[in-house]
Amino acid sequence: MIKRRSELRILLDSAVISPCIAVYRAIIEIGKYRIDLHPGRIGLDTDKLVSKWFKDGRMTKTVMFGLLISYCLGWTVIAGLDLNWDLLNYHYYVAHAFWTDRLGKDFMPASIQSYLNPIAYLPFYWMVQAGWHSLIIGLVLAALHSVNLILLLLISEKALFHDVRYRHIWGFTAAFTGGLSPLFLSEVGSTFNDVTSTIGILLGLYLIFCRTELSVHVFLAGLAMGVATGMKLTNAIFLVAAVPSLLIVFGSWNVRTKAFLLFSAGAALGFVLVEGYWGYRVYQEFGNPFFPYMNKFFAAPDFPNVNIVNDRFLPRSLQDIVTLPLRMVSVESWIYTEVSAPDLRFMALIVFVAIGLFLLFIRIWRKEAILADWRPDKLRVALVCFFAFSLLFWLASSGNGRYGLPVFLLVGPLLIWSVYWALSANVAVLVTGAILVFQIVHMTNGQNPRWTPVPWKAEWFDITVPYALTQQPYLYLSQGVQTFSFVIPYLHPESAFTNILGQWSIPSDGYGSVRLWDMLRKYDGRIRILAPYPRSNYVDGKPSEKLISVINTSLDRLKLQVIPASCQPFQIQLLERTSWVDSSGNQEDTRGTLMSCHVSRKEHRDSRLAQEEHQLAPAYFRFEAACPNLFSPPGAALEKVDKYWKKYYANSDISLWSDGVWLVYSRSRALVNVRIGKVSEFLSSGIKIDCNEIRRPARHMSEDAWTY
Repeated sequence: MIKRRSELRILLDSAVISPCIAVYRAIIEIGKYRIDLHPGRIGLDTDKLVSKWFKDGRMTKTVMFGLLISYCLGWTVIAGLDLNWDLLNYHYYVAHAFWTDRLGKDFMPASIQSYLNPIAYLPFYWMVQAGWHSLIIGLVLAALHSVNLILLLLISEKALFHDVRYRHIWGFTAAFTGGLSPLFLSEVGSTFNDVTSTIGILLGLYLIFCRTELSVHVFLAGLAMGVATGMKLTNAIFLVAAVPSLLIVFGSWNVRTKAFLLFSAGAALGFVLVEGYWGYRVYQEFGNPFFPYMNKFFAAPDFPNVNIVNDRFLPRSLQDIVTLPLRMVSVESWIYTEVSAPDLRFMALIVFVAIGLFLLFIRIWRKEAILADWRPDKLRVALVCFFAFSLLFWLASSGNGRYGLPVFLLVGPLLIWSVYWALSANVAVLVTGAILVFQIVHMTNGQNPRWTPVPWKAEWFDITVPYALTQQPYLYLSQGVQTFSFVIPYLHPESAFTNILGQWSIPSDGYGSVRLWDMLRKYDGRIRILAPYPRSNYVDGKPSEKLISVINTSLDRLKLQVIPASCQPFQIQLLERTSWVDSSGNQEDTRGTLMSCHVSRKEHRDSRLAQEEHQLAPAYFRFEAACPNLFSPPGAALEKVDKYWKKYYANSDISLWSDGVWLVYSRSRALVNVRIGKVSEFLSSGIKIDCNEIRRPARHMSEDAWTY
């Protein structure tokens, strides 16, 4: 860990700290010319500065654009290739499924993410299919993602620093500060579409600020935000948050009404252009254009009538919201995103806004200013309003940093503006430089913000599929929360894929079971499993007897069993070291591999397993009925994994385990699993299930809690 931090510091010094020092020196130079010390006022002798540095404003802006692009490209080179979990699970697959028309061939192969809009992932898919070097692919993506910072600069100049002489440097500093978001850096040059779709949000915001009279800009603003929402549905919160800003920018209610209608028409068109065709195809197949999401409204028969709302970062109380800016400073992971992303900027924004308001109050108290005479600029108010509403909607809907990326970018410009507004000349310049340095240094104290960084190599996916699997089509049954659906393009094109055990384990009798059995009948005699297992579970290159027994137990409900002699490992070199989850739910930090084995039918289920499932299922149903917000989606298959029976609930990252006697509650990333009670107690209708107590598992800790 120490070695990795040292290397990261050296790399960040060359790619980030050095440019930051250059910007800081430029700001210091500007500060020498500032003569007005009142908060929020700047007086610059710009003639000398302009004649010394800049003769053409367009050239200045071009240079600044180039610096922001270079920043993203340089960071991508040093951060490495990102083999993130979502990429292996669905980023690559959804683009492949769209491009090769696999919609009716597979069934939930990437579990609940199988049918997300594929448009944003197509460029990456095309580049991989064309055989481009992984670094070239990363740089192309980074260049695209750098547009966010360019738009941030334009927004800063237009809405915050438009009445400031020498606004270019301040706008550039604001954009650079926005780009110092570790969340943004974690996605630049990677396959995540949050950072791609955010371009549409920022572009729409900039277009709103471009004209104060009614014009085509309003329609195009809606179009850009509608496209972003079509790419990623979670961007809908920013579409709504833009409406108050739109009303602020325009003067009369007559014009505001027309602007709202133009904006709405553009948004609807943009959404339909991106999501319309794909949503229609998915609707034709399942009866829900967003399947399996929003199924509470569409009631598609292949999934429970619930909405998928992952609440892993959702604030539980007002205290969680109030303390979030302080907790963001921590280098710990799983604060507001899954990776370590320490961020000082939100806390700094609160501090300097408070300082500015305090100084304003002092000036009013001393009668140096009159509050009635203060007229805030409407563009600044509109931007602050968009930020505030976006922040509130983000906290209310998910609290997941990736879904609030525009907020994490805009906090940079607002922070620089708050410093500029609150402090006097030289102090503001010094504080701005200090903020940049402190944020960079603090980020280097954490880990590489990439989700799963590995060195750049010739191919993005270093994988060799067994030759026999490319010559004949099979039905692949994947087992695990990580579906590894990215391997599908490397198999025979007529093969089919479904995830039977994972985020949503398809039941043998219930939602989706008709499609599952149809696939099993169609490919009878040509069915294989696909699952990741640690190499330690292999003996002489073959899976151990224990591993085969565990797999057969999980396949029993489908009346299938493994043919051990047919098992073949994939030659896969994706990760040097990683945590692989075997079918027992255990994790090992070791080199792993993907294994595929042929399976055959058997006449009858194991009577002991069938009886155990029949006895335990009612207890699980009781929890699902009593606590629908915790144990959702309901109705998934009850799986026997090694010694335990398990159900996983994706909405809350919760699992219910049982050894036949005790029921155990566990949440992802928890160090200790907690006994809730005996199964026999919950089979009786007399005991009450307290959902609030289950939500606070620390109060249930006991010495005999299972740990594994």
